[in-house]
Amino acid sequence: MDKQILKDYNLKNITLKCNSNYGIIYEAISEDYNKLIVKINFDKKNYHDSCKYYTYFKNMKLCKMYENDDKNNIQLLEYINGDNLFCISDFNKRIKIGYDYFYNWSTKLITINNDNDISFEKQVNVMIDNLKNMSLSSKVIKLVIEFEKKAKHFFQTYNNSYLLHGDLHHYNMLYDGKTVTAIDLSPRQASFAIEIAKFIENELFNNIGNIFQILNTFLLIYKFEIINCDELLEGLFIDSCYRTFDTFIENKDVSELEKGIYMNYEILKFMESRA
Repeated sequence: MDKQILKDYNLKNITLKCNSNYGIIYEAISEDYNKLIVKINFDKKNYHDSCKYYTYFKNMKLCKMYENDDKNNIQLLEYINGDNLFCISDFNKRIKIGYDYFYNWSTKLITINNDNDISFEKQVNVMIDNLKNMSLSSKVIKLVIEFEKKAKHFFQTYNNSYLLHGDLHHYNMLYDGKTVTAIDLSPRQASFAIEIAKFIENELFNNIGNIFQILNTFLLIYKFEIINCDELLEGLFIDSCYRTFDTFIENKDVSELEKGIYMNYEILKFMESRA
């Protein structure tokens, strides 16, 4: 870590926690805040979106942001004592704990006027336009056609103006044995179905041979006043397609792409089986 940063924030006992394409995360001790997280963001857009909307999430169980530094894209964040939700080995217990968090959050959501910087609809449309200009197999082209059709219906039919955390999956939901606290805010404007999608996708991706049973279990438990089952499944399919293609464009991992495409088709089959 830069010596000036250490001096500016009176940091000591620095420990590297993560170094990725998105940024560097340190654990440290501060005279002002005691134990904390120092996040140096490489993704400037995500950093600015996060800082812009952080105070809007006061009703959500989310780690605090103590300070931010626009010059260096640094956030000083509350240290959360807990493990990610995959530390819970029991599937039913894990998704019930997740549901309780999502349900509580669903009752406190706010809507915002259209913000193109964080609009999921805009991100999806840009992704689809990019895919149309790529050389793809017939199998993938068929999926893109379904992706576009479902996305058009989804964005025309449901309320896509909710301000969401944007990245609520197991690794960003820390559990201390009693309470879940979210980390790594990535604001997004979309349907609440999109907020839940990554959590469900992680469960499907880790048990790819059991998708129908897992989805049936989620539909039995994940009931919310602001969305119905159709919206939940459509949002899941759209976000899963987006995530699959976005991940491939970023890292070019063909095996991950094949697994993601298979999962997307299985979600689609499940939706069609309910029609």
